[in-house]
Amino acid sequence: MRRTALRLALVLMIVFVAATPVWAQWNTPTIDGSIAPGEYGSNNSLGNAGNTGQTWYMTWDATNLYVGIVNANISESAVIYVAGNPQNPPTCCSNADGNLTGFNYDGTDFASLPFRAKFVTYAKTDYREYRNSDGAGGMDLARFLLRQLCRQRQ
Repeated sequence: MRRTALRLALVLMIVFVAATPVWAQWNTPTIDGSIAPGEYGSNNSLGNAGNTGQTWYMTWDATNLYVGIVNANISESAVIYVAGNPQNPPTCCSNADGNLTGFNYDGTDFASLPFRAKFVTYAKTDYREYRNSDGAGGMDLARFLLRQLCRQRQ
């Protein structure tokens, strides 16, 4: 009996220790213009994205998706498309699952998306907007973000 209890305790401890890094991945970062080590988890970064020297980070909590960029050129724009309910294959299903057509932002045409996007945001120094899929193959009218998305470290 005692041996079984010890084995169970050992198994539970191993499961807990193995699961701890997974729980730590998704959290609320501090929005202060600086990204601390591990703030976005340990596996949530894309280094030298697009051969630009930038590092993109992404995490989420119960209510928000957070994207952080190190070495960003804030005079350039960022466009982020998000699939609300990823499908397999990514282009399957119907317009109710998102759009396969994007927008032209700053001369870059996102006419054909590789997945069904439910949301898009576009941001640069002097302009920010977001759009939601309308369920009929299009996006709703642009909504302008009133709070500041881009924060530069002083």
